Amino acid sequence: MSHHVTRMSTTDRASEAWDSVSPCTRPLAYSIADAAAAVGLGQTMLRDHIKLGLLEVRYVGSKPIVTAVALEQWLLGLPTKAPKTA
Repeated sequence: MSHHVTRMSTTDRASEAWDSVSPCTRPLAYSIADAAAAVGLGQTMLRDHIKLGLLEVRYVGSKPIVTAVALEQWLLGLPTKAPKTA
């Protein structure tokens, strides 16, 4: 008997996990601090990517917010391999 193991990519696993969360419990938008915490990165990195135009923000008055859609698009656009070090 042959067993075939199907491996899911990280993107597929993340998408599947996201799809399993009830739409009622998903945030529509995050503060910079909450967006950074949601993806496990520092606020400075997110702010740098915002300044570079890589991560889109919206504003409520003067407060920047990151929509869940923008955060997911940014994540999916990140490189899949680490840069080579010198």
